[in-house]
Amino acid sequence: MRNILRLVVLCQIFLYSASVNALAYQDTQEIKISRTNFVSLPKIDTSYILVEFTHELDGTHPENLKAPNITVEISGAKANVVKIETDLDAIHIFVDLSQIKLTGKESYTVCFGKLFFLDGQGKSHETTKKVCETGNVLLGPDAIEAKLKEMLEKLDETPKTSTEKNIFASGFTAKGEGAKTEGGAEINLNSPDLGIPGLTTSLHLKKSTAEKADPKAFDLGLTYRTLFIFGRKQIEDLRTSLARGDFASATTAKNEIRKKILGSVLFDFTGKLEGEALNFAITNFIGEGMVQVQSRTLKPFNSDYGFFKFRLIPGGIEGGKNLNKGNETQQMGSTQVTQNLKDVDYIARFKFGGVLTLFYNNPSNSWIFKRIEIDLSAVDRYLFKREVMFDQTTMKNTTADKGHKPWYQADLKFYFTDTPSGRFGFKLGYNRGSLPPAFAETRSFQFGFVIETADDGKKIK
Repeated sequence: MRNILRLVVLCQIFLYSASVNALAYQDTQEIKISRTNFVSLPKIDTSYILVEFTHELDGTHPENLKAPNITVEISGAKANVVKIETDLDAIHIFVDLSQIKLTGKESYTVCFGKLFFLDGQGKSHETTKKVCETGNVLLGPDAIEAKLKEMLEKLDETPKTSTEKNIFASGFTAKGEGAKTEGGAEINLNSPDLGIPGLTTSLHLKKSTAEKADPKAFDLGLTYRTLFIFGRKQIEDLRTSLARGDFASATTAKNEIRKKILGSVLFDFTGKLEGEALNFAITNFIGEGMVQVQSRTLKPFNSDYGFFKFRLIPGGIEGGKNLNKGNETQQMGSTQVTQNLKDVDYIARFKFGGVLTLFYNNPSNSWIFKRIEIDLSAVDRYLFKREVMFDQTTMKNTTADKGHKPWYQADLKFYFTDTPSGRFGFKLGYNRGSLPPAFAETRSFQFGFVIETADDGKKIK
């Protein structure tokens, strides 16, 4: 089993090296326009182009956003740039269309002559050619919907935890209660929606070889998520204000949404296979229903770079059946072991807990660390029926128990790079408690690298 674990860790180190090289390669690439919209609201005679880039602009070069550096054409006719504003990480280029009559069938092209931008390490680069993008002009209701989407773009995300990231991988050394420090891995993989909004697959693994440092946890599942969004009234007020051309009221409604602490209530329904990591000596099939209350990503004291978010789990039900109790009974030939495990059959659990995340994020700073994050999580499962347990004395799955089985995890993570494609760095961690299906008692410190995708939130449909 240790050889298998070493192989897993080596694979993760390979992925780490590949990710470092990929991110470093991307950071030296030319900046591009990642998204652009042309919005015209005739009631208030306002027309502008919204632009977002793949990289952050270098703030020490104000000429990036001066009118002489920007050209706008509407179906081949040049439009005068009146002013440039920035808001919510987007650039708004306001144009004068008094000499151009729009029908809604026009296309537009926006170009930047020269740009200075920052890579993931905060180093400045200069473009070698023009940066351009083309799109279609939006009028009337389409323009209002585009403006609404733009104003809510940074507000309507459901923040993700580390276990929900598309990719989260950590290889580490772990120190439990034994004298040796050995290896381990934590891997979380989550798919995008599987053609049905809210339906995803996931894989989670926590494994180590150090004494009393191995949760032996693995699960593979299919989850359907639906949710209730807080602030629906303010969103409708925002839509109405935009339809009237009342930007002042729209801004007020947007700010009211921002002030709300709670973002949504999540309802998850999951079917999953639990297995003792890497050998599946214990295997359970579980159906789960869970309610979670998610905060928005909030700024304490109006901080520019400090943020926090939290998620509460008021309740979740896990139920299912044990498929495999392990082969220790046959190996040991013990009637006592047989007696301990004979009544293990169906699974019935209740769980509750929460997650708190605090982080500093500033990719353009001159520090070695672009992001520093603290994750604190706790979950307590109450087992109504006896389940197979790993015995630390015999180092076998020879006992069964029920009652409270809590798990506590604290991680301090330092990221060297924070780019749209992902982050990498290292983490310090502490784990205590037990996780299904083996409920092996764990108390360990960890140190190692971490790689994750930068999908911090999922768009609300």
